[in-house]
Amino acid sequence: MQLAFIPITMGALMLMGGDLSSRILGGFCCIGGFAVIALCLKDEHQAYLKEKEAREATAVQREQMAYIERLEASQEKRS
Repeated sequence: MQLAFIPITMGALMLMGGDLSSRILGGFCCIGGFAVIALCLKDEHQAYLKEKEAREATAVQREQMAYIERLEASQEKRS
């Protein structure tokens, strides 16, 4: 992801100074760099969401097991 900053920097320099064709090319460089960063962040966000869902599923499963154990203990006391 850090390599994406190189075309952004180059594009910014081309936008600040140069003729029309350099500015157009600089704009495309900036857009390309930002697109790479967006894709990397999207992948990291997807991995975070999967990890979060796994943690929540584990927590729910623990709560369900605790409830079942309490239910079994209360049924054993009645018997």
